Parts: sequence; C-alpha cells; structure tokens
Amino acid sequence: MIQTGKANVIIDGQWGSTGKGKLAAYLYNTYPEITVAVCDFMPNAGHTYVSDDGVSHITKALPSAISFDYIENVIVGPHAVIQEARVFEELLREQFATRKFSLHIHPLVTVLCDADAATEREELNSISSTMQGSCASVIRKMWRSPEKAHLAKDNPKLREFVCDTHKLMQRLLKHGKTALLETAQGFDLGLNNGFEWPYCTSRDCMVGRVLDNAGVSVKDCGSIFASLRTYPIRVGNTPGGTSGPFYHDQHEMTWVDLSAKIGMNVEERTTVTKRIRRLFTWSDKQVERFLCAVKPDYAFLNFVNYINQHELEEFLSDKGKLLADHGCKLTLLGTGAMNKDMRVLRVMDWKCCQCGTISDKHDSCIQCGHDRFMKNEEFQYIED
Repeated sequence: MIQTGKANVIIDGQWGSTGKGKLAAYLYNTYPEITVAVCDFMPNAGHTYVSDDGVSHITKALPSAISFDYIENVIVGPHAVIQEARVFEELLREQFATRKFSLHIHPLVTVLCDADAATEREELNSISSTMQGSCASVIRKMWRSPEKAHLAKDNPKLREFVCDTHKLMQRLLKHGKTALLETAQGFDLGLNNGFEWPYCTSRDCMVGRVLDNAGVSVKDCGSIFASLRTYPIRVGNTPGGTSGPFYHDQHEMTWVDLSAKIGMNVEERTTVTKRIRRLFTWSDKQVERFLCAVKPDYAFLNFVNYINQHELEEFLSDKGKLLADHGCKLTLLGTGAMNKDMRVLRVMDWKCCQCGTISDKHDSCIQCGHDRFMKNEEFQYIED
C-alpha cells in the first residue's frame, strides 16, 4: 500500500480521534522502508497507539514515528504549534526509541506560551474548543510582528533542531526516501471545508495543506490513507458551550446506549481535555462528502469491536461498497487498542464461471481450476 520514494498521507475522514496513531504505527511496523516522518501537530490533538506489550505511546508534538528505531528523519513542518517542554519530554521518554533519528523543526513553527491558552479560555468556550492556545499562537505569527510571534527560530533551546525542512524533504525524496505524513484532527473540523463553521478547528484538514506543510509537490504524493471509525465522535461539550451539530442521517447517542447494545462497557475521553466524547451513529453523507473531496486510496476502519458480530459482515459490505464506489479500498480494520489488533482485508470480487466459487483473484479457480471469471455482484471480504 505504501508507495516508495513518495510522501504517503494519513488523513482523518470524520471529526478526529479515529485512530490515526494506531494506523501510523501499523504502517511503520509493516513497512520498514518508511524512514521519514512529517507532522503538523498542535497541542489540541493527541496521538496514541498501544504497542503489543500494552504500553500506551502518546505524542502531542512529534509524530508516532519516534517510537520506531529505523526512522531516520523526523520533521515538524511550519503549520505546527509546539510546546517547548513537550518536545523534550517526548524525545527523552524511556518508552520511545533510543533517538537514532534526527529531528528537524521548520524555523516558522510557532511555540506556545501561557498567554495563548488564557486567551482561548476567554474566547472559545462557546464552541467547546480544547482551548490549548493553538489558534492564538498562530494568530501571533499572522500579525507578522517579530515582537509578537514566538517562533522556533528564535527559541534558544530548539535552535539545534531548526532548519529549512522543505528543502530537506525535497532532497530526501529526490534520493528515493519514503515518507509518511501524519496529520492531526479531522476533515470535518476544517476551518473552511469543515461541516459547519464556527464549530471547527483553526485550520483546514486537507491533503493539500498537509503536503504544503511538508514542502512537497502534489506530484510527489503517494498513497492516501483514510482513517475512519464506526461510531464517529466529537469533543465533549463544555458548560455553556457545544462542540457543534451533526449530519441528518445520524443521531447522537450515549456511551451507556452503546455499551448496552454491544454487551460490554465502553466510554471514551479525549486525550487532551479528558472530557467524555460525544458519540454518533455512522453517517454515509459524512463519509461520502469526505471521499468526494479527498479521494483516498485505502481506508482504515477503527472500532469495529463496537459492532455486534452478527451485524459486522453486512456493515463491512455496505460501507466497503460506499468506499469502493469512490475508488477507495477498505483494507484495514481496528479491532482493539493494541497494534496487533489489526485485521487486513481483501475484497472477494470475482466468481468462477464454472463452479461459482467466489475469490479475490482471477487467474484460475482454487476449487476447479477454471480460468474464466465474472464480477461478483455481492461485496464480500476475506481476512488476509
């Protein structure tokens, strides 16, 4: 699935928290040819994956890639907002790799200060923002005043990591390196392309902006991976505020409702604010809107453990067809928190003309050896 010598992209197709950290970790584990990782994180988003030893790896400043020994270059692009202390905490944390990689930070990355979060607490409670200061920090850069902006190039503690990451990235791709671009938040939270303004984040969440952050031409874009979840979420409401509306073909439900439906207790809180997440049923309209705008190549569907076993086959067939109609292959399923809780799917879309055996290949039938096939009208999967 990974295109070598290209910049491959992970993008969230809903409101975030679909499991992009889990997907990234799976790709790093599966494709050691990925040696370059790029991120654009802000403090209002946390990325988590759980390794097979049960250890949770959470990053807010650097990509999930820092946990993998064979990563050579970690790049933080100019659309990021970082906390100085958090960068060093993630670099030094024992659970991560032995820092064999080189860290590169674009000089125009903004560095958070205490006043930024205070500003957002005064202004953004009504839309249930995480109020971590990301927007206020970027606005200071947009004023284009050296006295107001806090940039990485002016931070003495970060200076050793500062370089022109765009030139670096272009040089790495020219020499055949393979990159994974880890993005934050979700398509429907985009400032201009999101579901409904002002219930959004302070920037767009599109592949074009991700490539811009990396300094990569669209011609150098590799595979695009969509990260989705069976029951999409929004950040929890604040007292006196709401994180926004939802699509007409879905409804809001409680974690008690879902727990009763699937027969196990589940409840999720956001990584950053620890608020209980708002929970919604799946929306075809939401996903179709994302597919039309982004056109991803592969899809990762997370939290399939929230679907009853007797409903799962029909659910996967239905949603797999929706994705396939837009040129996207449903390829990966998340069935739990750990990295090993990942299933790889192949679509069974051929039927033997002689015996009717359904297969994912069309060279010769595994049952009768016949070499003529027709397209299978049903949309079915097998586990790889």
